[in-house]
Amino acid sequence: MATLLFVEDESGIIDLGSRSLERDLPGLRVLKAETGAEGLALARAHRPDVVLLDLGLPGVHGLDLIAPLRSQSGSGAPAILIFTGQTDEATLLRVRAAGVAGLMGKIGVTGAEMAMAVQTVLSGGRYLSPRLATRFAEGELVAVPAVRCVPAVRERIVVVKGDRLRAAVIAEAAREACPAGEVIVCHSAADAVVVFGAEPAALGLIGLDLPDRDGLDLVALAGRERWCGRLMVVSGRSDERTRHVLRTARIDEFFNSAREEVEGLVHAIRRVRAGGYYLTAGALDPVENEVGALAQILTETELQVFAVIGAGLDDAQAAEVLDMGEATVQSHRKHVMKKLRLHHRSELMREALRRGVVRFTPSGEVLTPGLGEVLAARGGRSRDRFGPARPSRAAGK
Repeated sequence: MATLLFVEDESGIIDLGSRSLERDLPGLRVLKAETGAEGLALARAHRPDVVLLDLGLPGVHGLDLIAPLRSQSGSGAPAILIFTGQTDEATLLRVRAAGVAGLMGKIGVTGAEMAMAVQTVLSGGRYLSPRLATRFAEGELVAVPAVRCVPAVRERIVVVKGDRLRAAVIAEAAREACPAGEVIVCHSAADAVVVFGAEPAALGLIGLDLPDRDGLDLVALAGRERWCGRLMVVSGRSDERTRHVLRTARIDEFFNSAREEVEGLVHAIRRVRAGGYYLTAGALDPVENEVGALAQILTETELQVFAVIGAGLDDAQAAEVLDMGEATVQSHRKHVMKKLRLHHRSELMREALRRGVVRFTPSGEVLTPGLGEVLAARGGRSRDRFGPARPSRAAGK
């Protein structure tokens, strides 16, 4: 079993990075140190094969640890893989002189890139972050002998799409783009939660029109739980709410299936798998001549009231869902209608549907894209990872 020593002073980064490496490189043992002294002690006791080394450590510069790390490890000196956000010219000059096997920038790094970098160095190669390629030549890095046991990156690809035919098309594109990958298909958010929870994926391909929850809520949950090394949304939806949520979501790409062909999807998956990004041109741009963007004209509470009333509930039912007084709901509703220049409740409901604040599933259930967890938390009714689906007006009678 290969051993990696991760020396990083930020506990959040070291915890997330360690979990990601252990997930993607199942044959790798990861040791963690938050100070230089801890790193030297672990190197002496365990003689790691590679050291993933931060430079901005408390009380010491990471580059000053390289010589003692090598001496503490005895005759089997580890390969050094620098992991840093310091990319000024003075630091890069010192890295050039240090004789390291790899250089990886922190900014924008993903779990998939970390696994690729570690695997490359463990295999006796050299790794240079693509973001630093114009400032630091790969030939300036030092290749090291291959270690005895090199773990293989597990490429687990999870497709989540409600429509079975489209799910099959996306899965086939994923297999073409990643022939060695294991492709798993889910047709509902509930199934996806189980699959992701059992074992995170190297790549998640998520559609938005799911039968039980809206895909925007699943995207938010997958990003927060770090279920995917890379996350791609595949959908033809282009309403205002969808565009706004995806512009601020933690995703690596958005493929608009209404604008692009399947061949483009294969290219997009390959690009993201290689550590790049992909966005269908213009797919998330604001629509011209829209009567004001909701994010700019409504407060967060007003948006929630707009969604719940737009789903067909009256003021009393909305007050129960939002855990606020009926008079407060009525006041917010009037503000929403005034700002959106609406005169009747029926107009409000049509506007909520037009803007994508609510949508209907084929079974008639009403969903609130991007607000499922927020509304569930307000009502104190979270019985699962999303909270209960919002009832329609008929269901509330």
